Amino acid sequence: MAEIQRYQAKSLGQVTSSLCKTRPSQPTPTESLLLRDLKYKTQRIGGNGVVIMECVGHRINTSCNEFLECRALAYLVDF
Repeated sequence: MAEIQRYQAKSLGQVTSSLCKTRPSQPTPTESLLLRDLKYKTQRIGGNGVVIMECVGHRINTSCNEFLECRALAYLVDF
């Protein structure tokens, strides 16, 4: 967060991504997989910078063996 304040950046709002592993054949949810999705979502709304706020893993129901959710702020940074 401190780094983004060094630039002229416009906040575009919050973006979130989550993965739920329901079958053994599915990939285990990782922060790197979610970060890729957060970057994609940031680009779709016109941004070019993302600041991860938090990633939390918890079981939301019995059909979800492993769960991970990350929340971030999307920015349009003027270089």
